[in-house]
Amino acid sequence: MKFSLLALIGLLASIVPAFVQHAHAADAKPANSSNAVWLGHAYVSTASTVALVPKTAAFLKDHQVDYFFVNVGRVDKTGKLPIGTRTQIVNFLDTLADWETANKHSFKVLAWINGSIDETNTERFVDINQTALRSAIADEAKKFVDAKLPQSYIAGAKRAFDGVQIDLEPAGGSEQKAANLFALMEEIRQKIGPDKLTSFTPHKIGDRNRYWSNAEFYYGMGQRVDLICAMTYDMGQKEASVYRAWVEQQTLEIMRAVSGATWNNDAKHPRPKDSLKTFIGFPAFPPNNWHDVKVETITDAAFGTRQALEKLEKSNPETLRYFGGAAVYLYTDGTGTDSYSSPQHWAEFKSIWLQK
Repeated sequence: MKFSLLALIGLLASIVPAFVQHAHAADAKPANSSNAVWLGHAYVSTASTVALVPKTAAFLKDHQVDYFFVNVGRVDKTGKLPIGTRTQIVNFLDTLADWETANKHSFKVLAWINGSIDETNTERFVDINQTALRSAIADEAKKFVDAKLPQSYIAGAKRAFDGVQIDLEPAGGSEQKAANLFALMEEIRQKIGPDKLTSFTPHKIGDRNRYWSNAEFYYGMGQRVDLICAMTYDMGQKEASVYRAWVEQQTLEIMRAVSGATWNNDAKHPRPKDSLKTFIGFPAFPPNNWHDVKVETITDAAFGTRQALEKLEKSNPETLRYFGGAAVYLYTDGTGTDSYSSPQHWAEFKSIWLQK
């Protein structure tokens, strides 16, 4: 009996660590991971929304969200942002700065700039093939990070934005367009300086049409920015299990692409800088023709991403150093009455994604 007990203890000692290791691979995210959220334009344009900043900041801190991408507007055909749409931008920055000081907690806050590079959209098309227009966008970007700049958008604010995120669509389907976007991000980096963050929002990975971004685009953009935030939604799936599997595959392909593992890190695809972070988009927005809110859910995005991370831990563990976390689209007032992220969305986020 004594021998059997010792044998049993030895057997358990050999099995338990392996079981725990497997469980951790399935549940844990990389140690350097965090999370992000896109914030609506009202945070820089509407006083009543700015008044929600302390509550919003506390809520998002509680949900382990470290990065805010704040919608500061859409560039027009000249590459400029409309005047008068950010009347509360200094109020927003001051209110957030006061909360950060009082709570001894800092967020990374990026100015999220939108625009159309769709040639068929004659009213809004921004021709980034033109050097002057790329330069104009870069000049606009600098106004969010440098308070001393003439015509700065943040003059007098207690804090600046920590960087700039560019969301120009559609970004796929053309090597020339990709080259122009790379050139744009390089110019923005040069103008805002190395101490500020740059970010880009690629489409889902693939080459189906111009609203998909291929692996080479993901890799190339990862060489030029600090944060990649993938728009892994609007797939038009009709079954939750299919969407979950799709997010898993998207995460696998995206992480392998940005890390260069897709090409086994050959001479043309060396590993990127260790500071690169890649975020997987989690949907929390109103229904449309491509987004069924009962199918594309936070729960299924979280499960799909976790499954991908578990597989990468086994097959390509080096890719996980470039994983940033989840990025939730979109946060407005937090109530969900406008069909953007609701308490239910965040309950799923906390119970599924943030579980240990």
